[in-house]
Amino acid sequence: MAKYFLNRKLNSLNTLEVEFSPKLLSELQLIYNTLPSLVKPDQFSSDDFALLSPSKWGSDIKWISNNSLNGYKLFLKTFQALGIPNYMKQIIDYEKKLILYMGQFITRSESNSEHFHYDWSKIMQNNAFTFLTPIFHIDDGLDLFYRDLDGKTRIYKYQLGKAIIFGSEFKHSTALGKSSEPSTILSLQFGTDIPGYTSQVLKEMGTQSLFYRLPDGNFYRKRS
Repeated sequence: MAKYFLNRKLNSLNTLEVEFSPKLLSELQLIYNTLPSLVKPDQFSSDDFALLSPSKWGSDIKWISNNSLNGYKLFLKTFQALGIPNYMKQIIDYEKKLILYMGQFITRSESNSEHFHYDWSKIMQNNAFTFLTPIFHIDDGLDLFYRDLDGKTRIYKYQLGKAIIFGSEFKHSTALGKSSEPSTILSLQFGTDIPGYTSQVLKEMGTQSLFYRLPDGNFYRKRS
């Protein structure tokens, strides 16, 4: 079992905040602005990303996820540049290295109902985490709701150059409201390379992407 820990500031389990130079996201900002689904083709083809959205979230949220090895490598480069494996390897159990399971851009401008959920359950034993940080976020952009240890709904405000990372049992939702422009959040999901967790990671990754790398090291493609 990986280490469980308490964030007293957020009054939440298995949650931490990190700061970094916003310059480390400049390449991602450029790529996002040239995605064919949003503007026009440039560095990556449409085959490298998949645009998906939930049908019952009461939100205009969209997930623009890696859909090929080429797209995956873009997020992997940022995952490594941010040094995420270095400060998470003291928490997560692993054999050789931490694995980036999937990277994506999350964009939304409106949320009419709460959709509280866990990315990672108790079954994962805190061996998988989600990293969230804004790529573009205006003053009235939608932030993050979460439930603290007292069961209260609190708000986490996104800031450029700052990320929230959470593991098992972190219950969260997009905050309610409507912004003047869409905000875009970078999401990186990662964790252990212990093969025994492969089926559970695949189960808990949900429907946000069609292309993953799993703890056993293999890439997996879902049917759209």
